[in-house]
Amino acid sequence: MNTAARKFENDIRSHRIARAECCKLLSACFYPPQVKMLLEEEITEKLGALLKTVFPDAVAPVVSAGKHLESENQVALSVAYTRLFLGPPAVLAPPYASFYLDGPGGVMGPASVEIMKMYAEMGLRIDDTFNEMPDHVTVVLEFLYYLLFLAANEKSTTDTDKKAQIGHAANCFLNRFVKTWIPQFCVQVIQANQHPFYNGIAQCLDMFIRYGVNGVNGVKGDNYVC
Repeated sequence: MNTAARKFENDIRSHRIARAECCKLLSACFYPPQVKMLLEEEITEKLGALLKTVFPDAVAPVVSAGKHLESENQVALSVAYTRLFLGPPAVLAPPYASFYLDGPGGVMGPASVEIMKMYAEMGLRIDDTFNEMPDHVTVVLEFLYYLLFLAANEKSTTDTDKKAQIGHAANCFLNRFVKTWIPQFCVQVIQANQHPFYNGIAQCLDMFIRYGVNGVNGVKGDNYVC
């Protein structure tokens, strides 16, 4: 392989890894909020930097979200999180795939079972200390991160069966269990309008899932996960 071809291959791999890392950082934004951690870990700054490469159109809402993270607004962010994702009285933006894929009230329905099956097929399980449903948005995004990260490194293995398994899993999960509900979830977060931080993160996640995760405006020729 000549130098130009190797550079092109490395650029594509770097782009894919950046795309995977975006999923992990977006997931962190939907855990019960710890403003101090979000600030110290520079979550929005890191996400914005990655998105400049992956999908620049999604940078602005992340910057906006970051501006509304201040140490003194822990209470306000916690209240917004509760209203949006926990309730009572009503959960304004249910963060579960099954709610959207199986109908309202469909928690732990067929979609959840299928998602858990995919986790198991990839050799993963939910940690016993995790007190949420397996189709919670944070888990879904972390699993997508895992699949995209494996896909980014698929050329490092000579096992063609393994490559096919990773590619199939990434495509299947993205198209069946991510794109089919997360945009609607993001719309509900934005319409609920509980806190500028969540509004901005939801706008970013919506654009990223609709366009950025496919490599649109990214590395030319990168159509691996489409």
